[in-house]
Amino acid sequence: MIPLSIPNLTGKEWQYVKECFDTNWISSTGSFVNAFEEQFAQYIGTKYAVATVNGTAALHISLILCGVTEGDEVIVPNLTFIAPVNTVRYCNADPVFMDAEWGTLGMDVEKLSGFLETECEVRDGYTYNRGSNKRVKAIIPMHTLGNPVDMDALLALCSTYNIDVIDRKSTRLNSSHVVISYAVFCLKKKNKHTHTHTNTHTLLTYTSPSSSSHYPPPLPAPQTPPPF
Repeated sequence: MIPLSIPNLTGKEWQYVKECFDTNWISSTGSFVNAFEEQFAQYIGTKYAVATVNGTAALHISLILCGVTEGDEVIVPNLTFIAPVNTVRYCNADPVFMDAEWGTLGMDVEKLSGFLETECEVRDGYTYNRGSNKRVKAIIPMHTLGNPVDMDALLALCSTYNIDVIDRKSTRLNSSHVVISYAVFCLKKKNKHTHTHTNTHTLLTYTSPSSSSHYPPPLPAPQTPPPF
């Protein structure tokens, strides 16, 4: 069996858990949460980062920030966990499933381009699905098992068609770390890492394969790693 993820408890996890108990911070806030948000934001080059209870919550808040509501459509990959689809429905919007491509198992940008060109139309600066007459408000690509979608091409398309991008990296902080799930609202610029990020809005959640009480291992910062 090839596991999806394996716990990595080789650092100071027990020390940090004990400190949480000793200081009575065992809920949703505390110094570790604040430090994690600040250092994560610094690592990916964004101004702020906000921890959420899980990746689903991050996606839901991102859709709300994008203004997705009833009568809108959101493009989602057809190979994904159920969270992106659920969060679209939480907003009373409708998911539109886009096919994956073999190279990355992520969203097929060429098919996305074909869909937008042949099955949609731009009216007053916004893109509408000709079949449903609903506005295509946002898109949620997913980087399946760490394989990045062609974000440069996808962002160029979405800029042309005025579609917000919510980048769901549920299995990819970078190509070698499978510990962070986060959603980035409305990507605008390319980051120095292998993926792209906005400079203002990041919602993130730490997900441990075994227990959410374990503090994450060191993030591999390009220069000086955080002191975790």
